[in-house]
Amino acid sequence: MRFALIFRGVLLLLIVTGCDSPWRSRFPIGTKLYDEEKHQYFGKVVVYEDHHDFQNGTEPTPAILIEQDDAGHTRVWGSCATCAATFQVIAPEGK
Repeated sequence: MRFALIFRGVLLLLIVTGCDSPWRSRFPIGTKLYDEEKHQYFGKVVVYEDHHDFQNGTEPTPAILIEQDDAGHTRVWGSCATCAATFQVIAPEGK
């Protein structure tokens, strides 16, 4: 009986905390992105969304908002899959 209660408690804890997207852990806030080919700094991650709608006819997908390294600090959305294939990812200190 006691084992069943402990098991249910652990299972509930995993359900509540274990559902984090692997993309979220790959692109934490502050992650720096470098162009894979030019090895040049592109920008940093300022927001993560699990279901961003790009409004281009595709299903919502995990995405990051990138603050670019330009004079205006332009912000653009990028799908996590595309960014992972395009950029070298450097996690912020302590992550």
